[in-house]
Amino acid sequence: MIKQMNLFDFIEPPVQPGEWLQESQLGEEMTFDEIAQSVGKVIAIDKSTQSHTWYKAVLIEKILEKGKFQVGIAIHQISRNSETRLSMAHQGFEHLACIRNNTRGSWLELTIREIYGRSRIDGTEMSGHLSSLKYEKQGQLYEAVIKNGKLRIPLSACHFFRGRMGNVKGTVHITVACNVGNAHMPESTAVLTFWM
Repeated sequence: MIKQMNLFDFIEPPVQPGEWLQESQLGEEMTFDEIAQSVGKVIAIDKSTQSHTWYKAVLIEKILEKGKFQVGIAIHQISRNSETRLSMAHQGFEHLACIRNNTRGSWLELTIREIYGRSRIDGTEMSGHLSSLKYEKQGQLYEAVIKNGKLRIPLSACHFFRGRMGNVKGTVHITVACNVGNAHMPESTAVLTFWM
């Protein structure tokens, strides 16, 4: 089971790292940017299960060191019946991306590549590339700027999860459009997942 990590500040500080907390002690859910600015502070992490709600106080030592980190990516179609399969947009990016964290900000950087396919209508081989990508942040769509074959999505638009093995994954909802051959494919929505 993949579980979203919800992090909170406190209504009633001070709280010591390792303490178990009740929901009444929690403040507002924190955004990535707020968490990144909380290094050295104690916040609460949601450790709830299906049968029990509980929270634990943790000390934020560091969110992400300054630098560049490689991550794997996958782009899945959003289906009505909860089935997941790779989106055609998955072919439009290198499968290794970078997380960049520096004084100017923190973002996921994707590298665009050519997409090759065959027309379902007449079997003609076609090639093309991503023409636009919009990412969802707090319920609104923002267009990512494509520059020198790369685009950036701010980490503040991403949701983070902890997998069964303890690894951290991030997701962001995207809307993409591609130019393939003489045709322009309509926009489609997908979920971009990356993992460290």
